[in-house]
Amino acid sequence: MVKPLRIVPLGGLGEVGKNCLVLEYDQHLLVVDTGILFPEESIYGVDLAAPDFSYILDRKDKVRGIVLTHGHEDHVGALPLLLREIQPPVYGTPLTLALARHKLEEAGIIGYRLYPVEPGGILHTGPFSLRFIHVCHSIPDGVGLAIETPLGTVVHTGDFKIDHTPVDALPTQLDLFALHGQNALLLFSDSTNVDKEGYSLSEKDVGEKLEGIFFKAPGRIFIATFASHIHRIQQILRLSQRFNRRIVLAGKRLEENTQIAQGLGYLSTPQGLLIPVSRMDDYPDSQLTIITTGSQGEPMSVLYRMAMGEHKQLKIREGDTVIISSRPIPGNERAIAKILNRLFMAGATVLYQEISPVHTSGHAHREELKLMINLVKPRFFMPLHGEFLHLIFHSQLARSLGIPREKIILAQDGDIIELTPLGFSVVDHLETEDLMISGKGIGDVGPQILKERIRMSRFGTVVVLLVIDSEGTRLLERPRIIARGLSEKGETLEEELTSLVEETLIPEPHLLREDEKLKEAIHRVVKRYLGKSLERRPLILPVIVRSPTHHRYGEHGN
Repeated sequence: MVKPLRIVPLGGLGEVGKNCLVLEYDQHLLVVDTGILFPEESIYGVDLAAPDFSYILDRKDKVRGIVLTHGHEDHVGALPLLLREIQPPVYGTPLTLALARHKLEEAGIIGYRLYPVEPGGILHTGPFSLRFIHVCHSIPDGVGLAIETPLGTVVHTGDFKIDHTPVDALPTQLDLFALHGQNALLLFSDSTNVDKEGYSLSEKDVGEKLEGIFFKAPGRIFIATFASHIHRIQQILRLSQRFNRRIVLAGKRLEENTQIAQGLGYLSTPQGLLIPVSRMDDYPDSQLTIITTGSQGEPMSVLYRMAMGEHKQLKIREGDTVIISSRPIPGNERAIAKILNRLFMAGATVLYQEISPVHTSGHAHREELKLMINLVKPRFFMPLHGEFLHLIFHSQLARSLGIPREKIILAQDGDIIELTPLGFSVVDHLETEDLMISGKGIGDVGPQILKERIRMSRFGTVVVLLVIDSEGTRLLERPRIIARGLSEKGETLEEELTSLVEETLIPEPHLLREDEKLKEAIHRVVKRYLGKSLERRPLILPVIVRSPTHHRYGEHGN
């Protein structure tokens, strides 16, 4: 009897980020990517979200390897979280593993062995044999995968585009996709830009546009881009050298990634071109280029602090040219618009993708996606990496190229899919819950905490502090009320609530002996009062302190 290939997406479906895919054959697991997601502003106080790895952890002795397609955070960012629990071999291309190693070291995981595979190389692990296929993307060393399984070849595009004039002269290896296609069992394909017609712009075209800007700019040039976009950074370095400009790298991650790429030979930096921010005053404005992070509007980024006038050393002023050389990740549009407004107000000339071709995506447009499907000629097709609307559009595109509806796998995170050469079925669904990361806290922010944060942000907070004697017979002080975010009445409202709590406790002194019943009673009366008087539902936090002192409040003039 033919055993099925199990496909378990743990992230990357219905969202842009958190990419993680499990392939399982005869209880042997192969994990492709372990990414994170940068949540929307509505996820209050949460910095990152990672996949729910429970399915992997429950089968940790069966994991034959983790394969990383490239070094972006949405593909490698959750690797430290998984490697704290299991220790399988990790495979990737040299730059991808160098960036991953840096993340592991930041997380305190030192000396973990990682296994490099060059683009074009072959890897054997368990029942799987993988060919790494070089693809163009917005970071060097990206790969797609041709995975030989006992049921046939599974092709995974990774994040890709088809660029015939790439900066590093290494185009996407379409010949290998065609070679390993030839009626492949299954194609997984990047869906991010399926709603974009035609072909993606070449990175070389962006360089030509930047060249025109460098030629005309009278003062300093600020360029905000992703810290991992080594090709874009290389073009900026070349242009700055050509136009006699020194370069300042403004951003910790930007400096780190640049050093890593230089060390591996992926970035060429002429001696003396880079200067520290402290030496900027040694050069006129017309001889300075500042590469900065913050192209997504991150509140603590260098670009944000410059735009808000909060950066100690870098201030935007009239005569500056600011280039936002990236595309907004869905959900970041409002934050970026806020920065753009402040940059314009400061008198800068501001250029961004909507008004000037200063950026190109690393993801294939529709014509490139068509070419990939036609090269691989898969028996089954499964779109990955995109909002659900992208997955739908990609499915429709595949149908237009002759792939029948019944051979298109349209899945959600947590689906368990079993595939054979004859067909597929969704046999189960995992109830997954994203791992929320808030500051140094990992997994300690759940649905209840998020609900509380949302309520605080919308309706305010009321803290009711009760100090009670240890026997539970009386209050030792008047109730203390702290109300924030409710009303301009401030102290008046707090006094009204204090009297309300006192009036509640006078006829029911027995409540002082039982914490939970006391909290429920206080919560109930405060909620009812604020609902009627202000029509608001704040977060109400009764706090009870039991003290051994026997002084009754009011006895000493208190």
